[in-house]
Amino acid sequence: MNQFITRNSGAIARIWADVARRYNVTEAEFAERIAAIADRAMAKSGESAGTDLLATVRGEDLCLAIACEKGDDSAWIEFESQYRSTMNGAARALTRDDAEAEDLVQYVFGDLFGTRLDGDRRLGKLAHYSGRGSLGGWLRAVVYQCFIDRKRVTARFEQVEEVEEFDRLAGSSAAATQGGISAPPPRPD
Repeated sequence: MNQFITRNSGAIARIWADVARRYNVTEAEFAERIAAIADRAMAKSGESAGTDLLATVRGEDLCLAIACEKGDDSAWIEFESQYRSTMNGAARALTRDDAEAEDLVQYVFGDLFGTRLDGDRRLGKLAHYSGRGSLGGWLRAVVYQCFIDRKRVTARFEQVEEVEEFDRLAGSSAAATQGGISAPPPRPD
């Protein structure tokens, strides 16, 4: 990680210089996040992925995500101001219900903020934002994934009215779990 920062210090400094609002994020924290993202990209796609990242990283969005992850209240206020309507729109398009959409957005905010702790550090989804695409686009994808995850959980508990439907679901569930492979029950038509 430090080698990446040393090799690319000029490029990282230029990205940092373009960040207008830095909240409580230091240049070192910013560089470390970029290096961690580059390391993951290079492990997956090779050395050129790190250079590609530096050419496309959205410094402003990444800095906001880092600040929110650190718990900066002013960053969260800015985050909510900029992205709540984007998240609400995505949730409404998926749920087609205002109350359910609001519930989904609140659930996503909890995931982003991090409800689990590792020592004194929150484990939230914002740590997974790479800065490669827009934060708004990434958030729409997070809303979608949370919607799908919640649907999978609730689909397991759907009430079955017909005996034949119950037998079909039980049979397909048993077949899917044979051999240690577990799959969610099929969705009713």
